[in-house]
Amino acid sequence: MAFTSLKRDSNTAFGSHVVTVRVKSATKSILLRHRYTPNGDTYYAFKRNKGDMWTYKFSDFGFHGCIKLGDIKSVAINAHSDDGWNIGSIVTLVGDTEGGYALLTRDIGVDRWVDTGNHKHFELTRNY
Repeated sequence: MAFTSLKRDSNTAFGSHVVTVRVKSATKSILLRHRYTPNGDTYYAFKRNKGDMWTYKFSDFGFHGCIKLGDIKSVAINAHSDDGWNIGSIVTLVGDTEGGYALLTRDIGVDRWVDTGNHKHFELTRNY
């Protein structure tokens, strides 16, 4: 999952938002704070007002086994605080069995706030 922000005052804090994934009929969530370096180490840092990328494994959400692209019904970001996070663009990629990636969601130029006010839930647009 990678995003860019258009606003200088977009200032998300650790654990202030939740990513929710629905696979078939099961819905599971994780705090948007776990980030991984290319070598797999976990660190907790945000690049405020710039772009950022998070890497998750389906097992982080509690899903196990082989998950087909068509089994993924939705991906959403839900506010967990009112710190005001602005998303300019956001894409979600999923790994395939051959070591490549497939585009799962794509929301470009949305300029969308996610907070506990009127914008608590942001359902990402599926690409398939």
